[in-house]
Amino acid sequence: MVDGQDAHFNHLTIKDGLSHNSINDIVQDQDGNIWIATQNGLNKYNGYDLEVYKSSVDNTPFKGFLGTTITSLLVDRDQNLWVGTTNEGLNVKWANSNKFQNLNTDSAISNMDVEISSIYRDDRNLLWITTIGQGIIQYDFIDDKAKSFTSENSPLLTDVIFSLTEDDLGNIWATGADNNLIKISANSDLSIMDLSTLDQCSLSSYRKTIKHNDGNILLATDNRGLFDINIKAKICNKIELPSSQLRDIAIHEDQLWIASDGDGLFVYDFSSLDVKQFLINPSIDYSLSSNATQSLFFDRNDNLWIGTYNGGVNILFDDPPVVDRIELFGEPGDKVPLSSSILCMAYSDEHIVLGTDGDGLFMGSADQLNKVYPLLEREEQQAKSGLVITSLFFKEERLLWIGTYGNGLWQYDFDGQMFSKIEGIPGVEALSNNNIWDIKSDRQGSIYISTIGHGLYIYKPGIGFQSFLNVNHPEYRLSSDVIMTSIADSKGRIWIGTADNGLHLWEGITARHFSKKRKFDGLWNNSIRCIYEDDQSTVWVGTQGGGLFYYDESEKKFKSYLPEALVSSNIMAVLSGRDNSLWVTTTKGISYIDRDNDKISNFDFHTKQNFNQFNRGAAILIDDEKLLAGGIYGLHNIKDLSSVEDEDVNRLMFTDITISGKSLLGTADIQSINDLDHIALKAGDRSFEFSFSDFVYDAAQSSSFQYKLDPYNEEWISLPAGINHAAFQNVPWGNYTFYIKDDTHIASIDVCIERPFWLKWWFLLFLLFFMCSIIYTYRRFVSQRKQDEQKRLLVEAEKEILALKNKSLENSVIASNTKLLSSTAQMAHKNEVLTSVRQTLKEQLKSDKIDLYRIIRLLDLELANEDYWEEFNMYFESVDQEFIRKLNSNYRNLTQNDIRLCALLRLNLNTKEIASLLNISIRGVEKARSRLKKRMELTKEINLQSFIKSY
Repeated sequence: MVDGQDAHFNHLTIKDGLSHNSINDIVQDQDGNIWIATQNGLNKYNGYDLEVYKSSVDNTPFKGFLGTTITSLLVDRDQNLWVGTTNEGLNVKWANSNKFQNLNTDSAISNMDVEISSIYRDDRNLLWITTIGQGIIQYDFIDDKAKSFTSENSPLLTDVIFSLTEDDLGNIWATGADNNLIKISANSDLSIMDLSTLDQCSLSSYRKTIKHNDGNILLATDNRGLFDINIKAKICNKIELPSSQLRDIAIHEDQLWIASDGDGLFVYDFSSLDVKQFLINPSIDYSLSSNATQSLFFDRNDNLWIGTYNGGVNILFDDPPVVDRIELFGEPGDKVPLSSSILCMAYSDEHIVLGTDGDGLFMGSADQLNKVYPLLEREEQQAKSGLVITSLFFKEERLLWIGTYGNGLWQYDFDGQMFSKIEGIPGVEALSNNNIWDIKSDRQGSIYISTIGHGLYIYKPGIGFQSFLNVNHPEYRLSSDVIMTSIADSKGRIWIGTADNGLHLWEGITARHFSKKRKFDGLWNNSIRCIYEDDQSTVWVGTQGGGLFYYDESEKKFKSYLPEALVSSNIMAVLSGRDNSLWVTTTKGISYIDRDNDKISNFDFHTKQNFNQFNRGAAILIDDEKLLAGGIYGLHNIKDLSSVEDEDVNRLMFTDITISGKSLLGTADIQSINDLDHIALKAGDRSFEFSFSDFVYDAAQSSSFQYKLDPYNEEWISLPAGINHAAFQNVPWGNYTFYIKDDTHIASIDVCIERPFWLKWWFLLFLLFFMCSIIYTYRRFVSQRKQDEQKRLLVEAEKEILALKNKSLENSVIASNTKLLSSTAQMAHKNEVLTSVRQTLKEQLKSDKIDLYRIIRLLDLELANEDYWEEFNMYFESVDQEFIRKLNSNYRNLTQNDIRLCALLRLNLNTKEIASLLNISIRGVEKARSRLKKRMELTKEINLQSFIKSY
């Protein structure tokens, strides 16, 4: 842990989302989350996000939590989280659940309407609860049984109990609002030790905090100071501190940390008995935020968390790289430091020289960096080289070259303490520009000078200056005369960076221009700010806004180096560290690159924001131990560089997964996603978001992550610094593995998105069955329709047949009726003829002369009567009118006798009947039939009667 006023405190306040700035207690759970008890709710912090729990339903996603003023916390050995409140009893979040349960109702410790001052779990799985007003409660939470110790049922003299601890023998020791020490033995016997009987042990104070330490009891009081009590020897030793208003104590290694109410933070060394004090310094943002400190907690990484009254949480990290601002003084002995902007630096074995933006040159020693003084008084410096120093270069051990803005190039001789302006040699082109921006040299001693407006100059020993490269060069014209930097690498090549027109490479007789217009060159940012060749002869290029690039010699192109992983994309300087590492200064802090392990550590040093804004090229590394970086707010010494090699503890964990906008932790009894082997998502849960943290609280906002969802995306995706979540949309169903990694570690979790139901085997089987049913039903339907159609046609045919039958029957009836009428008429006529013949015969019998011829003529006349045939034709046409019409239409040569014969044949009369009706012989009928066939042109094979019937 850092010592004294070198400590840099990080702050967590209501500006960061903390629910209140007054902190009562702090603990850490197994997942690395920090739980903070405040006067306005319980807060969970993972380095990125703060989540608040309190009684208001609107402010907590979980049910079951009661209480607003949170007074005490405990994470026990089983990772149950116990939360004490004022007036709302005790809340607990069991290790196998993510929901809180309030025990103020339906438990053995219900109706606790007082302040719970502390909570402790002993080795017997008993929970000890101290209260302000109800004494001490012993609670067996497994069996839900409780035992109380109060002033009414025990030797207690007060029910106002503040704190308790357990010794190596299992005895519970507690302190209350009196001068006594309370002991509860392993068999629950309570006894009182009157501390007023011990020398130097006047503890008559209201509030006390107790800790056990190697057989001794440490008591911190709120108005009497700190006491170390040997219980066996009954010796009380008071530890002298600058304050007696103490609120909390914490033992860490061989040190005792003490929180005071108004006097800041103390650390007491048990070995040396030294005391150091930390106080608020309003002029320094990274000092303690409040002198009213209330609670102390060391996390698993030995970081100290300090709860304050109305100052939020302060975090003192265990040996982080810290930045020490080196003060620049106006003149020796001046007590007022300057806040000059450092533009350039150079050092030799004896001196470190700083160039400022408006305050001239400052000089110090690498061995004593605590203060740096101006090289000359301001007026003299103005008269010499000017006050805006842009570049410095030690040409020899005691000969310094100085580049200025507006005042040209100068040289300072340390031996003679003299300034001289560097001019050109007569006869050779002189250095004609006063705006110098960078000075570098090659291995042959040539010096390259970058200017603003006149390109790049070269100074060769024994020759002098030449206008080397510019926009008017006859062989190779630069894209711009505004040159920011240049280097000559180990291969003899010259790299030239312009302000906004890319990078040039000059190799003696060949040249090449790299710019974002030439995308195949790999350099996609034209604002060059620094060029550097490392110990492995790799050329690095830093850009303004585009991050860091390196030149791949095999592919002859630039490649971007994890742009999202660096603390900033505005690269100001690159330096080689030990073991193939790089230091990169930016406008937002510093990145440390372990190239062997592809590890990047980002630092903002917990300082003011502009403390981290370093200038172009203003950085030097001395003996791989001292990194000096100049910025707009002075010079900074980056200390404890060895600590960037952190111990290999994988703190990278998942903190939550949000599925379709709902937290998995908020909807399931899951305490930690890290406890799961995999996450099973439904087919509709194709959009989800992972949250994670490496719980590096000193650099959480500058930590950078990479992730991938394999095989959905096989390439690593870089997240910007400070972003700790990755979202996915519309991911297809299947099995995936989500990977997340930081600078050093990697974590993963399997994700299974189930098949949509329409792709599951049972649904496909159902679908197949359903389709088969549809096909079967359709075929049945078609078959049924055919059958129904056939039945319908059959019915219609039957109806038609029936109609035909009825029609035939009707025709038959009509024909029968016609025949009946005809027969009746014939009978009537014949009767009439017979009656006439009978009468004639009677008359003939009376007459003497019988006239038989008359009777014969009467009969012949009747037989030849045409009226009979006319009547027959009339009746026949009424029965079969179509037959006579067709017959007359098709055979126009038929006689009336032929038509009569056809009609008689159609009536299916035989030859004898036809002969009788026609009053001819049978032979006569045969002849008539023969004549008819000829007229109808029928062959012999055709039966006349059958033809006539079918006609």
